Amino acid sequence: MNYKALDWLRQMNSAIAVRHLYPADHPRAVAVVKGLEAATFRLTTDHPEVSLFVVEGRLVCNGELVPGTDDMTGRTFDPLRAKGYDRLTLRRGVSADELVRLAGALAGRAEGLDVTLQSSEHIRLSALDDMPHGSVVAEKAEESFSASLELSEIWRHIDETRTLQLDAVETVLAPLVEIIRRDGEMLPLAALRTHDEYTATHVTNVAVLTMALAQAVGYPDAAVRMIGVGALLHDIGKMKIPADILTAPGRLTAEQHVLVRRHPEIGARMLLETPGVSQLAVIVAYEHHLQADGGGYPSVPSGWRINPASEMTHVADVYDALRTHRPYRAGMEHSTIIETMQRDRGTVFSDTLLDTFLTRVVPRTRAADGARPPAVARPTQIST
Repeated sequence: MNYKALDWLRQMNSAIAVRHLYPADHPRAVAVVKGLEAATFRLTTDHPEVSLFVVEGRLVCNGELVPGTDDMTGRTFDPLRAKGYDRLTLRRGVSADELVRLAGALAGRAEGLDVTLQSSEHIRLSALDDMPHGSVVAEKAEESFSASLELSEIWRHIDETRTLQLDAVETVLAPLVEIIRRDGEMLPLAALRTHDEYTATHVTNVAVLTMALAQAVGYPDAAVRMIGVGALLHDIGKMKIPADILTAPGRLTAEQHVLVRRHPEIGARMLLETPGVSQLAVIVAYEHHLQADGGGYPSVPSGWRINPASEMTHVADVYDALRTHRPYRAGMEHSTIIETMQRDRGTVFSDTLLDTFLTRVVPRTRAADGARPPAVARPTQIST
């Protein structure tokens, strides 16, 4: 993929240079955009989204440094930075018109002209976290974010062909396992860049948190990996829920709530029909919204015993949802999240699992302001 990213950068630089000299309808400008369009198509052929940003003058593509890009990034990324953007994300299906507008805006911005520079349907401009570029924490968070992009492709294959790409699952899982394997090190969770990235980014974070909890509970490495796969696939049923419902900025209607609450059953059925998916992953998809006291959804018979992997995924799911900024509410402070989850101990969450999560996993997460959150003491008495 690196050579495709290098080719794309060269083509974009050429398009910007030509737009300094010619209008968009000039034959030379039209020809260079065709070359950029072809390079963009090649770059996004194997990945639904490609994330590009710069570290110390070198291009980073989906979390990997691209060799040969030293001193090549300024023409494209300096104008982006001047407008407050660091990252350029290409989604499969970029049109020639979108590329023409982007190249023209970057050319104008480089000359100091007041040219509109903004995201489009298949091109997103965004800022990186305030983490120092090149730091270990930043690199791990970028690995986690890159994994979330790969996750979308895995889900798509299951949805469209009922096949599980085992090599792609390992590609996603490997950096996440590396993040959690050393007990006590920080868990730099991937930050939400844009609203429509929420599901993939959230699920990737849930996998990191769930595996960290499984490790803290004492599961062996092989079991931690298996639980991680279940967490990566737990929300796949949301692929069948309309995107405008999942990304709705306000309260859902009663009918929309009913539809959203079907995603565990839909996801479990999808996974059950996919060869190579473990029974545990099917169970986690079905159970991850069940509660310790028998509540939650879907409806199950009295006395149903929830799989521990499902319980761990549920704890991680709620924690990351509460900490993430959403269009309809700001992410909660760590102290508020802890108070909220402790109120649900013994009802929504297992006492033992919640205590382990709060004392062993939460202190390893990276707070939104970049500071390590305070350690959470095990409560001596909790009113429920």
